[in-house]
Amino acid sequence: ATPADAAVAERLIDAGRGDAALAKALAGYFLGRAQWAEALATIEKTRQWGATPPPGLIVRLKTCIADFAPLAPGRRWEYIRGDGARVAVRCDGDLGGGLFAVSVHAGAARTERQWEKRDGGRTLCRFSGADFERCHALPIGLSDANETAALPVREYEIDGTRWTARVAEIGAAAATPAGEFRDCIRVDVLAPGESEAVRHFFAPGVGEVKVVRPGRENENLDLVSYED
Repeated sequence: ATPADAAVAERLIDAGRGDAALAKALAGYFLGRAQWAEALATIEKTRQWGATPPPGLIVRLKTCIADFAPLAPGRRWEYIRGDGARVAVRCDGDLGGGLFAVSVHAGAARTERQWEKRDGGRTLCRFSGADFERCHALPIGLSDANETAALPVREYEIDGTRWTARVAEIGAAAATPAGEFRDCIRVDVLAPGESEAVRHFFAPGVGEVKVVRPGRENENLDLVSYED
């Protein structure tokens, strides 16, 4: 039988009384339909019953369904820079169409930004103020749970120079004063003329938790606290 939804699948699994083969078949059905949440649930059942899913598949599935840029008015993140300065980021408003007003506070300075979530939340675009030509497009999610699928890469131009942002790692860990975050996506951003990329870590349900800038350690960022 082919389940129409997760509720039907759950009943089939329960009726199977721990049948790992049934759970595996249901997981394959959901994978074929790109229903990542349902596939993840059935694969977790498979694990409980002693079957071994392909290495890394659960991390891939979590990456497909997690929100790595949870933007909502009033949400706030506070970071500490490598030089000890505090930086606060606040989502000030929902402008509609996936676009959000964001402000960055560093000391007495306040900078207005606009961030946009695209591709079902798999890309985060950061605009400098209202200048939509100065946009950093960061891939922060996956659209394919296939273990062999290539990780996303975004290339874009700012002021005539080409930047590259790529998902370099999924399931990464990031240690910060706010705690250790697992199942992170690491996005490496290579600026024109630079030999080493800036590494951005995004945690599911939290957002950006760490930024590592090789050779410019004073500009590193680590999450200190966050508020919904």
